[in-house]
Amino acid sequence: MTLTAMESGCIHYVKRAGAVLEPGCVIAKLQLDDPSRVQQAELHTGSLPQIQSLALQGEKLHRVFHSTLDHLVHIMSGFCLPEPFFSGKLKEWVERLMKTLRDPSLPLLELQDIMTSVSGRIPPAVEKSIKKEMAQYASNITSVLCQFPSQQIANILDSHAATLNRKSEREVFFMNTQSIVQLVQKYRSGIRGHMKAVVMDLLRQYLKVEIQFQSGHYDKCVFTLREENKGDMANVLNYIFSHAQVTKKNLLVTMLIDQLCGRDPTLTDELMAILTELTQLSKTTNAKVSLRARQVLIASHLPSYELRHNQVESIFLSAIDMYGHQFCIENLQKLILSETSIFDVLPNFFYHSNQVVRMAALEVYVRRAYIAYELNSVQHRQLKDNTCIVEFQFMLPTSHPNRGNIPTLNRTSFGSNLNHYGMVHVASVSDVLLDNSFTPPCQRMGAMVSFRSFLDFTRNINDVMSCFSDSRPPSPTFPEGGNPVLYGEDDGKGVREEPIHILNVAIKTDADIDDDGLAAMFREFTQSKKSVLFEHGIRRLTFLVAQKVRAFDRSLTFRCPPPPPPPPMNITELNGSYKSNPVSCSAIELLIKLIYCSFPVLHCLHRLCDILWLAGCQAAVANRSASPRERHTVMSEWQTRVCGGGGSFHRLVTWVLGREVYTSNNQLGGIQIMHNNGVTHSTVCDDFEGVYTLLQWLSYMPRCTSSPVPILDSKDPIDRPVEFVPTKAPYDPRWMLAGRPSQNPKGQWVSGFFDYGSFQEIMQPWAQSVVVGRARLGGIPIGVVAVETRTVELSIPADPANLDSEAKIIQQAGQVWFPDSAFKTAQAIKDLNREGLPLMVFANWRGFSGGMKDMYDQVLKFGAYIVDGLREYLQPVLVYIPPQAELRGGSWVVIDPTINQRHMEMYADKDSRGGVLEPEGTVEIKFRRKDLVKTMRRVDPVYMGLAEKLGTPELSPAERKALETELKEREEFLLPIYHQVAVQFADLHDTPGRMQEKGVITDVLEWRTSRQFFYWRLRRLLLEDLVKQKIQASNNELTDGQVQAMLRRWFVEAEGTVKAYLWDNNEMVVEWLVRQLTEEEGARSIIDENIKYIRRDHILKQIRSLVQTNPEVAMDSIVYMTQHISPTQRAEVVRILTTMDTPASS
Repeated sequence: MTLTAMESGCIHYVKRAGAVLEPGCVIAKLQLDDPSRVQQAELHTGSLPQIQSLALQGEKLHRVFHSTLDHLVHIMSGFCLPEPFFSGKLKEWVERLMKTLRDPSLPLLELQDIMTSVSGRIPPAVEKSIKKEMAQYASNITSVLCQFPSQQIANILDSHAATLNRKSEREVFFMNTQSIVQLVQKYRSGIRGHMKAVVMDLLRQYLKVEIQFQSGHYDKCVFTLREENKGDMANVLNYIFSHAQVTKKNLLVTMLIDQLCGRDPTLTDELMAILTELTQLSKTTNAKVSLRARQVLIASHLPSYELRHNQVESIFLSAIDMYGHQFCIENLQKLILSETSIFDVLPNFFYHSNQVVRMAALEVYVRRAYIAYELNSVQHRQLKDNTCIVEFQFMLPTSHPNRGNIPTLNRTSFGSNLNHYGMVHVASVSDVLLDNSFTPPCQRMGAMVSFRSFLDFTRNINDVMSCFSDSRPPSPTFPEGGNPVLYGEDDGKGVREEPIHILNVAIKTDADIDDDGLAAMFREFTQSKKSVLFEHGIRRLTFLVAQKVRAFDRSLTFRCPPPPPPPPMNITELNGSYKSNPVSCSAIELLIKLIYCSFPVLHCLHRLCDILWLAGCQAAVANRSASPRERHTVMSEWQTRVCGGGGSFHRLVTWVLGREVYTSNNQLGGIQIMHNNGVTHSTVCDDFEGVYTLLQWLSYMPRCTSSPVPILDSKDPIDRPVEFVPTKAPYDPRWMLAGRPSQNPKGQWVSGFFDYGSFQEIMQPWAQSVVVGRARLGGIPIGVVAVETRTVELSIPADPANLDSEAKIIQQAGQVWFPDSAFKTAQAIKDLNREGLPLMVFANWRGFSGGMKDMYDQVLKFGAYIVDGLREYLQPVLVYIPPQAELRGGSWVVIDPTINQRHMEMYADKDSRGGVLEPEGTVEIKFRRKDLVKTMRRVDPVYMGLAEKLGTPELSPAERKALETELKEREEFLLPIYHQVAVQFADLHDTPGRMQEKGVITDVLEWRTSRQFFYWRLRRLLLEDLVKQKIQASNNELTDGQVQAMLRRWFVEAEGTVKAYLWDNNEMVVEWLVRQLTEEEGARSIIDENIKYIRRDHILKQIRSLVQTNPEVAMDSIVYMTQHISPTQRAEVVRILTTMDTPASS
């Protein structure tokens, strides 16, 4: 790339060769030989010219109205100017809108505009009548009683329409006057009604958007919006774009509410309904709007300001005696306990001409504001300029988080510290009256004072602060040395670091200053007096500003900065931490279930403390959970905020890319991620439901690894038929497992295979082409794997970190194993094996998906995982091909019973099919077109005749061609028929009878009675496994076939040879095994007796083998054994040895 300079000079490189270039970077600088040849740019110090809008805007009132309304509508849609331009423009637009809406000439101008466009298209008489009404309205437009003649104009239109007989004429008339009718409808309630309608439309637009984001955190709301508007993503984008400017929209909504309800507090039913909906917005981002709407609703139920002002004044005046020095307590108590709001009325009495009224108003304000607190003391004082001030002390409520936790800044402790610094204080009346040495730690002090201007307050600030001075007065009540202080010098210093006093200042002003101006003025003052406020322990300073009559007083509160946070608290030493603790160690040793609950935010009783989370914590938790997981079950309950590494990765990506990529941690570890990818098995709404779900899962599992599964009494009969019948058409497999409500008649239940209400699905959103879960069959807990027959959607979200990524929806066919569903199947099998549950697989697969992408996504590996899971399964595995289902190809390979002959069995319904290839595939390979033609030549008489004629040598070319054509037509006619017969013939090789004959399945079942069969079969297998475990514990050299033969022999010995055929009856064998395993008193268990002999023979065999292998220890072994037997047994051994020696001596 060549860079050309117009003038000569010396180049100084800034970037070295090979450096990475970015847009806007400086590569080199050119030092000109003659700088005067180049005109240099000068820095512009003036203001930029104002950008004029390209759109032409009319100056007439109705044009201004529509233009302003469009601006506000755009704001509601999210198109907002940046600050600092937005606030000024918004205020200007709102004021302009309300000004135009209140102008009585607005409907007249709009109607004139419409009449200009429809003139000549409506009857002259109608036009003349409407213009007459307009002229009459224009001549009285400034009259107080004048109203827009909407009803009169509507009557004119209706009267003319009634004279039209033809339908076509009426339709033309209504079409031409439609705009007039719409205008009349808008102003049917007058100017005021139209203004309310416009404002309410804007409020509805705000509600329509914001109500979509109230159901949870932001990501969940967006996900819900996407699900509800799958076909219209543009609508979702509009919602999100508008909600992004919620802060600026809040300003607009509060202004509209103030403009609409500020002057007239009366509300219509429609407006009240909208305001009620606004109060129900629960998010923090909508708090200002919700609060303002609630205030307006409350104000609408209050009496008028004048009425309440007069009532309060009459109470104050009646409470004062004729001399003006005493109060009637009962009357003032009515004000304090009144249910009517008086805070907007009371500040006006702070400046009453009667000083006693001023004192009463201040005290009533304090007692009313602190009605929830226990006031210990209320004292009146006068400053040097005779300004009234009220000092009060109150107790924190018992529910307050600071009660008993933060030391009180009492006067005794503070006085000792002031004396330490050489300061002297003149005692006030309240100092003498209050013995603060007994001040409890939960007591606080406050003061309330009113000034006529802010300047008066600044002049008297030191006098006001004297109320909070804390030295002990010299008096007989308090000795010179003072009483023992509650806190020492160090304590006093610690207390001053956390001020606790409150100061309220009421200021009256007639200047029209907005909140920002007041806040700036007060902030400047508090910063200048920061040391004074801090020295006197002021925790909160509130300015109550009364600007005009009938306006709600505005309060601005300035708080002392919070104290530095306490040192981090390490709670990782507790159970559930990163260290190995007794709970997890015991679970590993006992091989019992382990539940890990993680809660990321811990609250102390009184204040929040930081929690030290070490990097090794999560790693240790993972290690502790994984180590026993290969042997038994570990269940974890996690809150959304701690699932995944979202927090740290979120911050890292933001720091690396320099921009906010993810809006929240939930995008990385939220429910929509962790539940949809199978990491989370189930989701719940709160911690209680989470623990309840874990307990439900535990109810399916055995107590420990060596325990039998817990069998409960089932209310669902074992011998009931399975009412739901699978069909060839796609259906929900959950109906087959759990049942469903009946479609006809309504209200009945169509039962499924398992017990009613026992099926609990896990990992539902992940890999939806496979359904897995737990259920009960006659009370026996069992793991379930079923197949989805319908087409499902795989949703792949777009990654916000990759701007080129897009959300994708992939269709997955039913009855097919995809990489995700194969992995889900393998994981479910391994998890259920660890839980110690038997497994039932409802096989209905046509094979694995073999596309290039699926092969790349390791579908073969996950299929092999299924084989591994079944091979390692230690409980009974029942594979059942349900009605109308089929098992083909590679899917048969991975669940064939030969994978685990010890525990696996396969059954098929009489209406099912199974085989390596489907009939169509078999015909395409084994019976192609040439084979079909051979069959036609052998079977079809017509085809045979035509073929014989075609073989005659005397045929002429024309006859031969005709016969060939006829033969070809016959062949094309018979080919579909023969192909269908071939498919049916191939299908006969896939029937359950053929599968049973080939020995690939155990038995053929009927669906309606399959529940009863599998219950007794499963019960038998579980009992046989229990007996086999006992036998193999006695002699681990026995094979499964030998143990099975032993059980059959013992059954025949117990029941007799005549009943040997009952060995194939599962129910009878179960009853026999139950009798043998439950040792009744006086009854002899054949199984236990035989196991005892098996153990004895095995021990003897081991001893014999050891002696034969090591003959040198034979004598020592005999000596050792004789030392540990009884004398009788020793004599018997001597007798046997003597008997053995006698023949040898003879």
